[in-house]
Amino acid sequence: MSAIPVFWQIPGRFLAGSAAAAGIALINSVANLAGFGAPAVMGYLREHTGSVSIGLWIVAAVEALSLALILAFVPPATPELEQRAASRAAHEPA
Repeated sequence: MSAIPVFWQIPGRFLAGSAAAAGIALINSVANLAGFGAPAVMGYLREHTGSVSIGLWIVAAVEALSLALILAFVPPATPELEQRAASRAAHEPA
């Protein structure tokens, strides 16, 4: 749960204006689909295996994959990148 506030900062870090809004909407849409599908998958796995450990390992794998994608594709904060993002945000309507 402590990673959620950090995660929601990612779209605003490298997107501005309407692109940031679209990024946040995409994240929210995927999260809503996961909120619908994850309980069904966990129930299916528990019925067929008698344990929830496989489902929890899948959740851990998805989180590890998300971390790898964030580290690979989100650029580190540099003064030049922050200045460019600030100038784009100042000139683009929200």
